[in-house]
Amino acid sequence: MALYEDNEYRFIVACFARAEVGRLFNVAGHAMAGLMDRLCTLHQKPEEAAGADPALLRAAADFLDYRTGDEMLHARIARWPVVVIKTDRQNLLRRLYLAAVERGVPANPVIMEMVDENTEKQLANTAAVTVEQAQFVCVALFEKNGTLHDLTKKFSLMR
Repeated sequence: MALYEDNEYRFIVACFARAEVGRLFNVAGHAMAGLMDRLCTLHQKPEEAAGADPALLRAAADFLDYRTGDEMLHARIARWPVVVIKTDRQNLLRRLYLAAVERGVPANPVIMEMVDENTEKQLANTAAVTVEQAQFVCVALFEKNGTLHDLTKKFSLMR
């Protein structure tokens, strides 16, 4: 399979490999949905996007219409690749998230403390830990290709 040519930017979903597959799908979906909300907010409210790269924010909003000839199927798909990677070290996920924040890369994490039977408990559990105590399960981010390569190269491609 050839490498995807449009790869100046990319979405990355970094997962904790030891989590159950169902949980990974759930948290990856939440992480990506939250990342898109963050990107849309930054794109629409420049006052909140201080320091964010305007070209990066425009690129994140670049979706294409995929339609079948009979117009029965219509999908919106990101122009840029979505790369799913994994690690069995939660500390590497934490480092990836903190490096993204430090380098101005939009990122959205999900930690185990966010997983509980209701929203109230999830919020309380999350507020009760520090980033150093948090048990990272997933980090979704959108980068200009290579910004975090020094860390992402330590992950394996999810297969």
